Amino acid sequence: MAEKDQKEDQAGEGASTEKHASSKLGVGALLRTEREKKGLSHQQVAEMTRLRRHLIMALEKEEWDELPAPVFVKGFIKSYAKALGLDEKKVLELYEEPPSVEPEMPKLLEPEPRTGRVRFFFPVVILAILAGLIFAWYRYSPREKAEAPIVAQEKPVSRSMEKKQKVSLSQKAAPVEPLEKKRGEEAARPLPQKEKAPPQVQAPLKEEQELPAEKKLGVFPEDKMRAGSALVQSNVQEEKMLVLSGFVKGRTWLSISIDGAEPKEYIFQPGSRPQWKAKQGFDIVVGNAAGIDFDFNGKKISDLGELGQVVRLKLPEKPKETGRE
Repeated sequence: MAEKDQKEDQAGEGASTEKHASSKLGVGALLRTEREKKGLSHQQVAEMTRLRRHLIMALEKEEWDELPAPVFVKGFIKSYAKALGLDEKKVLELYEEPPSVEPEMPKLLEPEPRTGRVRFFFPVVILAILAGLIFAWYRYSPREKAEAPIVAQEKPVSRSMEKKQKVSLSQKAAPVEPLEKKRGEEAARPLPQKEKAPPQVQAPLKEEQELPAEKKLGVFPEDKMRAGSALVQSNVQEEKMLVLSGFVKGRTWLSISIDGAEPKEYIFQPGSRPQWKAKQGFDIVVGNAAGIDFDFNGKKISDLGELGQVVRLKLPEKPKETGRE
């Protein structure tokens, strides 16, 4: 009997230690350890909860900045805890608990060294150094050296001026012909004859007034026929497109994949009315089922679920196959 009591006490102590350890863990660490205990991967949990893989990793790492609003995060945690078989309320309480802050140890104040003399002599030394630098700059400033090249440049300037004066004097010394002689020479020169322009030949009016053959026969060109057929084809394609409209009632996170392409994520505010078009269909994941209604090709889809509930839709829905007798 004594041995049985000891074993029961040890088992109770082990269970209490496990509870204490789980209470110390955060939400992300608790979910990660439970997932690893059951041997599940992130992809398997994503298929079970219908959540994206990066959202599950962000929950385990507690990267709240990478996640949407807390209302949606609570819905994700509920789905994750339910998939692992945990108590949803306890996990949510662990998420809502404020983080524990360790008290900071007070720092010991060290006595400051007495540096009164050093503080007094330090500015005096700096002022003395500055005064010496200013005196040296005034004493040995390169003013005389800078004036030397200015004097040396006066000689080439004077030579160029002399050359210009010589050229102007030679131009003045050239004899000037009388104006009367120039006028006589210009009068003696024969004037150039103007070239006669070739006579313009006018085309017969009958050929100019002829209409194109297309207008006479009433036949449309090929370009107009092609443009008309292209417009008809585009109108037919627009009629075949699937249109999905959303009516947002509350803040909602949404992920949508159009025609099997890479899904895109959105966070809509109340009053938003997004719209998408597709040829084949839509694959939708809604983070807040009570926050949005849809209109799919004129058919209203509402009452998707409760507040914070994660719902997945596939439009258009494939018809269920029935067995033949």
